[in-house]
Amino acid sequence: NLCCDEPATRELLTTQGAVAALLSRGITSFETALQDAAAFALGSLVADCEEARTKLREGGGIDALVVLLASPQSAVRKQAAWALANACDHEPLNRVAARKAGAISALVGCLEHHNMDVVRHAVTAIGVMCVDEPLSRTYFRQAGGLSHLQRIIRAEQIDGAILDRKLVRQAIWALGHASRGDTSSKQVLREGGMVTSLVGMMH
Repeated sequence: NLCCDEPATRELLTTQGAVAALLSRGITSFETALQDAAAFALGSLVADCEEARTKLREGGGIDALVVLLASPQSAVRKQAAWALANACDHEPLNRVAARKAGAISALVGCLEHHNMDVVRHAVTAIGVMCVDEPLSRTYFRQAGGLSHLQRIIRAEQIDGAILDRKLVRQAIWALGHASRGDTSSKQVLREGGMVTSLVGMMH
């Protein structure tokens, strides 16, 4: 928590090798408690810190976070998705690296998780990953991700399974980025009645 809200502290820790230390001694550990803590610390360090995001990518941290997205531990998955979103936000090179590492299919898998915190952070990460990334949008559609976002958006209308309106808003936001400029995705959404559902939410 030391560096969460202090940009100067994040930059200082980065220049002193904090990213490298977390990659070598935490995130790649076989101990889930260390993976969880390291992913949280990395996510905090890379938030609004370009140098930390670069060091994370160059040190193999993007690949390591993608691996953790498949962890059997919900807490680790949640932190990995959150850290990945922070690492890729406003960082095109990291988005490309994450896509090449298999992040899209891994995040789609997280959308099926029973833990809503995992789902929430996966939704955010997907939205970030698809910003200005046509290939990520294609991969997301091909992985069946659009149907999962539609399910989340419609859940409170269908059976009340998801009552968290913030999560629904996040899913709508992610859906916008995932389908932007992608004709095939838009067709899938039209045929699935998503336009009608979204219009209904405006009333």
